[in-house]
Amino acid sequence: MNPEARRRVRAGLVESQRGPNGGFAMTREPHEIPLLDIVNSVEPMQRFAKCPLNIKSHGGRLCPLHRRLNEVLAHAEEVSRNTTLADVLAESGGSIPLCRDETQTLVKLD
Repeated sequence: MNPEARRRVRAGLVESQRGPNGGFAMTREPHEIPLLDIVNSVEPMQRFAKCPLNIKSHGGRLCPLHRRLNEVLAHAEEVSRNTTLADVLAESGGSIPLCRDETQTLVKLD
């Protein structure tokens, strides 16, 4: 199993089955999966605890720029927590679809 798939399994987003008829299946319905769970399965959002540039004059505190970036990250985390996979799948925006054409299944649940 590739590392990306393994992360999704460990996060409880999908389960895997080996064998000729194996593959991956979602463990929850799309409306039960916050985007934050998906994001965190790839790389968890991390806010700044100290100056990432190690500028000594900041004395361990965040400068105005990094405080503001923490606010941006907090907002992104909140939006991701309150948006589900179903919300994203239901949106149409004129952009490239998640699948190549409408005959393919986006999400298959048993």
